[in-house]
Amino acid sequence: MAENPANKPQTRVTDATRVPMSVPTRRLEVPEDACPGYHLHWFLDENIIRAQRAGYEFVDANEVSLNQKNVATDATVSGNIDMGSRVCVYAGLGQFGKPTYLYLMKLRNEWWEKDQKALEEMNQRILDRIFRDRQVLDDGSLRPSDRSSTYVKTSLMERK
Repeated sequence: MAENPANKPQTRVTDATRVPMSVPTRRLEVPEDACPGYHLHWFLDENIIRAQRAGYEFVDANEVSLNQKNVATDATVSGNIDMGSRVCVYAGLGQFGKPTYLYLMKLRNEWWEKDQKALEEMNQRILDRIFRDRQVLDDGSLRPSDRSSTYVKTSLMERK
């Protein structure tokens, strides 16, 4: 049987590269090791300027390969739609029917961890204000004999 010239030998599916039809594929999935030392995040095109002010940088197309969702496109071709070097996918229609796009950006891990810690501290302050006059069950101030007989009207979230 003659081979189809559209199917290049290097793009044929093998047992190692085969993905069954019943397995879902995520459109925005990026390999975890795509950009070592960085946290990856997708941003709507309208949020890019703010992301850049926070230290995010564009991911280059040669750094990652996206899931291909186009019909009849070779599986080795990335799902990136940007004409330049940025990683971009179509997100849908925005306000007034204007197309919107998602751009993949990266932030240094140390900055991302610092941001997460600040967010956690802010959330903790909010919880402290909500529960400021309530006793947290077993906060260490109760005697062991009193723990089983102490009534708390509502279940409180675990706090530091």
